Amino acid sequence: MLFFSSDIIFPVLRERVGYLKGTEGGHETMCDIMERRIQERNLEAAKRLIAIGKFSSEDISKGLDIPLSTVEKLASSMQKRDRA
Repeated sequence: MLFFSSDIIFPVLRERVGYLKGTEGGHETMCDIMERRIQERNLEAAKRLIAIGKFSSEDISKGLDIPLSTVEKLASSMQKRDRA
């Protein structure tokens, strides 16, 4: 579904969407937001894969494009939490 900022009823939201979609600075901001969301989502997926226990840290790292050290830290923190 394609929509334009002019289709939005609420003025504050209309202005923000207009900025994000219509300016280079807004485009850059939107790209940064999306990149952070992808990273957050990958970390959540890594946690689920660690919990399943069928995948090595290396496989999770490669599959989700997360640094191996990050996966290992997640696994370690999850083990500590489970022991508590």
